[in-house]
Amino acid sequence: MNAAPTKGFDVDVGNKTTVRVVAHSSVRRLVNRETFFFKREANTRYVVWGPERNMRQDGKGRVFNMLVKLAGKYPSVHIYTVSREKMMQCDRVFQNETGKNSLTNSSSVPYHYYESNRLDECGMYQAHERARRAGHRFITEKQIYRRWASQGKLKFQYPTW
Repeated sequence: MNAAPTKGFDVDVGNKTTVRVVAHSSVRRLVNRETFFFKREANTRYVVWGPERNMRQDGKGRVFNMLVKLAGKYPSVHIYTVSREKMMQCDRVFQNETGKNSLTNSSSVPYHYYESNRLDECGMYQAHERARRAGHRFITEKQIYRRWASQGKLKFQYPTW
């Protein structure tokens, strides 16, 4: 997920990355370490998702524009984006599953295995579950993706660029 490291955490997370799902808010982290992500891990498939304001393809999508530049600089890298329509569908499914609008809405285990000085996992989940706007409903999201995977409903497609 995102820009999470694997080196040094092999025992817990493995050492092979074939698909990396990246939130729009983490693309900058990839860019900051582009030699690692797009040269060393050049065989990785990157699936990037985010809201329309960041992913729009009319020249105004800040994150999409970064991806276009990366694709031009590293032509052998495989970068996929989730379409606006698919994002809207995911938002509808999320709302149907949870009754919550994804746009408006204690263990000592760290939230990120590589960041020990932040909120722990339970604290992060609780903070997001209680958020009035833009919070992740992590547990529900994981259940939805698990169901989609078991039903064969996940598809990856190349972007038009």
